[in-house]
Amino acid sequence: MRVGARKRHPSGNLPRTSREITVSSPILLNLQQAAELLGLTKPQLYELCRSRSRLRQAVRLPCVKLGKRLAFRRESLERWIEQLESTAVQR
Repeated sequence: MRVGARKRHPSGNLPRTSREITVSSPILLNLQQAAELLGLTKPQLYELCRSRSRLRQAVRLPCVKLGKRLAFRRESLERWIEQLESTAVQR
């Protein structure tokens, strides 16, 4: 490489800089991350995701199953908390 030449990005002519796109927070959280965010245990999260009865449907935790693992969207968890808060205020 000649003096003063820029390193090339593996995908083409883009220079390597510290300003490459980074994701500040992941789109999906795993079970451990969701448990920490909500202050719950893993078994509690499993139970809230599994809630299938009509009475518990209102408190069912929004989750998706990816293979054998559960994943959670941070935005969905925040909306779920807001929904629980508004339900509690109405009572």
